[in-house]
Amino acid sequence: MLVLSKPIRAAVCVVVTAVACLGASLAGSIPRSGASTSYFSTLAPGSTLPSDAACAGGVRPAAEQRADNAGANGTVPPPGSFHLAALNSQNGYDNRSQAMEARVTGNYTGTTDEIIQWAACKWGFDEDVVRAIAVAESNWHQSQTGDFTAVASACPPGYTPECPRSFGIHQVTWSSDPVGTFPWSRDSTAFNLDASLMVHRLCYEGYMHWLRDIGYLTYGAGDFWGCVGQWYSGNWHDTAANGYVTTVKGYVSGKPWTQPGFSNVVTTPPPACPCVRYDFEGGSTQGWYRAWGPLSVASVSSPVHSGAGALGLNLTPMGPDWPAVQVSNPPGLASGMVVTYWVYAPATAVLTSVQPYVADSNWNDLLANPIVLLPGWNRLTWTVPPVNGIAGIGLEINDDVGWNGQLTLDSVSW
Repeated sequence: MLVLSKPIRAAVCVVVTAVACLGASLAGSIPRSGASTSYFSTLAPGSTLPSDAACAGGVRPAAEQRADNAGANGTVPPPGSFHLAALNSQNGYDNRSQAMEARVTGNYTGTTDEIIQWAACKWGFDEDVVRAIAVAESNWHQSQTGDFTAVASACPPGYTPECPRSFGIHQVTWSSDPVGTFPWSRDSTAFNLDASLMVHRLCYEGYMHWLRDIGYLTYGAGDFWGCVGQWYSGNWHDTAANGYVTTVKGYVSGKPWTQPGFSNVVTTPPPACPCVRYDFEGGSTQGWYRAWGPLSVASVSSPVHSGAGALGLNLTPMGPDWPAVQVSNPPGLASGMVVTYWVYAPATAVLTSVQPYVADSNWNDLLANPIVLLPGWNRLTWTVPPVNGIAGIGLEINDDVGWNGQLTLDSVSW
């Protein structure tokens, strides 16, 4: 993601009438001939963003490197064919977000790179960063699907488990903000990028107030790389987000789209799994319950790792204790499989560690190595050891100081 103090293309600006680029005033207009030589760079928060038509006129001709995108590249959603759920102060956004949502149209056709240029221009982002995110998410294939789930309620219309939740060149998740992108996020390359970069711009403008509400007090306008990471992990500068940013920066530096053979890369159908087995949507605990110790579980709507629901783990010890939460008969799980938990810890949490575990058919518990939680969302990955049958899996919380508070569990997958 682009940090304005150290821009990737510091000397190059989007040419838009009376729009400031990284603090420099420019005059002129984007050519309508399609022969522009301007490079689209990042516009600072608060900048006036160019229109669909202005950006269409500024796109430089580019050869098609993904022939399989032809259908989606030529598809524009008809006016009135989609409705994005309002993002406003009632759900943790600045009310100015609604004006940003209204700009999403998907109203452009061209080659894959031309569409990337158009979207980068429209939302005021460095075009190479937009290209690099597309490499990280889909290797530029609009047909790419991801974030598979085995939970029927999490499937988009027309799909049954195991089903994808994310679609397209930037992997827009159908059930995440802004709700209402499907099916155009799947069927139209321009719409997919339009929706993705709108979310990036909301973040960059400082409009995602909910990030501060859940404890990310360093969140604010102007941290572009932080917003690239947030697109991936849903959180602010956590381990997963920072790792993703490193990957994207590598693609920005290496520019694989300019290398021989990039146009010959074909999409590889994603494996059916790992799949999200428990997403805690619809206000359900999905069979998870207190295994032992002073702990209760409940469906919560915040914080969430994905979707709109998660499982709150409420600790109420009188002193040092080691409570646990678990689920019986996890579907399709076997020895040797890799299981992932996403666990949220507030900044106030004072815990020694947590330990995922598996219970064999006789309910003997085999615990993984202890893992120390950091503030925010933590990705816990462990491998099921050799066992004689699996009766359940769970998470033990090593609360050596008797901390009272809530952890959150979400997106359990294997």
